[in-house]
Amino acid sequence: MIKKVSVVLLMLLSSVLACIAQNNSIGILFQPKHTEIVFSDDNERYNVGATIEFGLVYTHQLFNKLGLDTRFLYSKFKYLREMDSYGTYVGNVFQPASFYYYYEYISLPLSLRYQLFEKGKIQIGIRCGMSVDKYISHKNDFRWEINEVKLEIGDYNFSGIISVPVSYALNDKFSLVAEPQFNHVLFHNHHSEKSNPTLMGIGVNIGAAFHF
Repeated sequence: MIKKVSVVLLMLLSSVLACIAQNNSIGILFQPKHTEIVFSDDNERYNVGATIEFGLVYTHQLFNKLGLDTRFLYSKFKYLREMDSYGTYVGNVFQPASFYYYYEYISLPLSLRYQLFEKGKIQIGIRCGMSVDKYISHKNDFRWEINEVKLEIGDYNFSGIISVPVSYALNDKFSLVAEPQFNHVLFHNHHSEKSNPTLMGIGVNIGAAFHF
């Protein structure tokens, strides 16, 4: 009796493991992104000149069309700001000080991915979730001789993410991915009497995935 029960349990366990291992994928991605920073004190937006993000992605298939998406990403963005308070006059013309901030982050997004459409080699889905963004370094590049000013956007932030992944299957194992994405900081650990900056961004993830 015990032997029969053990055989049945092993068969059930094998079936579960087979289902778990089915249609999972791992891949790499690269994202050029436009980001804006909004300051609550003056409600002004400042454009980021160049934002680069890349890293690894793992998708675990939960059900037929629903998957759990986890990522490990590195991002670096370049932010230009002009400040009248640090400006000077050239002749009779006032020129505000302009300088750059460079920031580096490690991000850990966790989201659900649902397949909306499939035809031939093309799949289209929607992905929604949250990301923990950990600040790792920053520096300034001033064009004027002024004291250092740091844009404190927090050591860590929590961002909401929504994207539309579109994949094209090269064969049974490999596919190419293009994924328009929007993210917005929901809350963070920084607060200042002068400003409370919030990040938002839009870009396109470009990458490749291996299915197993």
